Amino acid sequence: MDLTCVRENAGGRKRVDMRRLKKFVRERFREGSPLREVILQEKDFLEPNEFLYRLPVWLSLLNNYADQ
Repeated sequence: MDLTCVRENAGGRKRVDMRRLKKFVRERFREGSPLREVILQEKDFLEPNEFLYRLPVWLSLLNNYADQ
C-alpha cells in the first residue's frame, strides 16, 4: 500500500491526495458529523494551497467534535 499523500500529476504539479483522509473519516466519524460531511465533499486531489486554506476549518470542526 502506498502511503504517500502528495502526488505529481502528468504536468509535474504536486497535489494532495485526499482519498486516505476520506477513508479514515468514513471509518471513524459518525454520519451527520459536520467534519465528515465537509471532508467527504472535497475533491480527491487538492492543490497544496487549497489544502492549507481548508485546514483551519477542518481543525475547528474537529475541535468542536472533540468537545461533544
